[in-house]
Amino acid sequence: MATTATSKSTVLYMLLITTLGLCAWTFWQNQQQADDTSNLLAESVTTIKSTEQNQSKPAQSIPDQPQNKLVNSSVVAPNNGLPNTQLPSVTSQRYVNLFKAQQWVTPTKYVAKVTENQVFERPPPPVLPFVYLGQFQDKSGLVIYLMGKTNLYTVAQGELIDQQYRLESISESAIVLTYLPENIRQTLFIKRNS
Repeated sequence: MATTATSKSTVLYMLLITTLGLCAWTFWQNQQQADDTSNLLAESVTTIKSTEQNQSKPAQSIPDQPQNKLVNSSVVAPNNGLPNTQLPSVTSQRYVNLFKAQQWVTPTKYVAKVTENQVFERPPPPVLPFVYLGQFQDKSGLVIYLMGKTNLYTVAQGELIDQQYRLESISESAIVLTYLPENIRQTLFIKRNS
């Protein structure tokens, strides 16, 4: 039992050392590629400078410049009849924050302006959802039968229908109801068969 635990820990240590070695090798390879890239960029900047000097002074010879020297200033591209463009400096690096804070709530941009002359109209009340079915005379007074969308209502004057309407008055040709949420009176006309 003890030998298998020792062999397992030995294998795990070897895997750990191999992983660390591969990480170090990868880091070293990336550093070499970065150095090669900066050397190549420095060579291209030197070539652009020499081309610019050749165009401005064709008779002068250009002294040799070291290939590995990094230039810290911006370089002006040669003028070939195109607008003068600036190349970025070799040593400047531009970082973009990929995880910047996000604002998910959009700010309110528009604010309603109220003037003195504005008149706000109320929306019209809903169409009466009742159909007149008939009426009869009770001991307490006249009772009306109204059919709603799904219910049959028997209502006397002053009573409420579904806490939305109140029966105000009854006449020979019409029933007056008040729509309570907006306190608007509506009339339901009675069609009598001759």
